[in-house]
Amino acid sequence: MLPQTSLMNRRGEKPSVAKTLVEMRADFQHLRRWRRSVEQAQSYTFKAVITVIVTGFVGAVWLGIKATLGK
Repeated sequence: MLPQTSLMNRRGEKPSVAKTLVEMRADFQHLRRWRRSVEQAQSYTFKAVITVIVTGFVGAVWLGIKATLGK
């Protein structure tokens, strides 16, 4: 990040503006990481819910077959 600050100082911008821009960039990078982690968590949750539903359905079918053959 130091080269950007130096470049901004050479262009005549105030150091406080350069520091603010660097902080804003860090904030946006943090928000991007946060968004990606939330999307990944949603994906894992969706997969877990589907797995539970399918497992329950297969278990119910298995019990039905077992009960039918057992009589």
